[in-house]
Amino acid sequence: MKKFNLFNEIIITDKPTLLQAINSSKLFGINTKGEVKNEPFEDKEVLIYQGKPTIIDDFENGLGKNYQLVEDEDRVLIKAFSNWQ
Repeated sequence: MKKFNLFNEIIITDKPTLLQAINSSKLFGINTKGEVKNEPFEDKEVLIYQGKPTIIDDFENGLGKNYQLVEDEDRVLIKAFSNWQ
């Protein structure tokens, strides 16, 4: 079992996959490995994000105000610690 401290972690995910999930207007999640998952989710899957955001104009606010997103070429770096402070 991997120890995971969300306060210290930066989750790296694939930018095109994340944009496709956001713009699909379907429920999706992002796990601790940075993988974008669609419904149905596994029972023991740990997700740092689960939701159905509206289509976005500003990528930095795509997951909500408590997520810090940084674009880096074809990757998105996510800091989600603000949700648990």
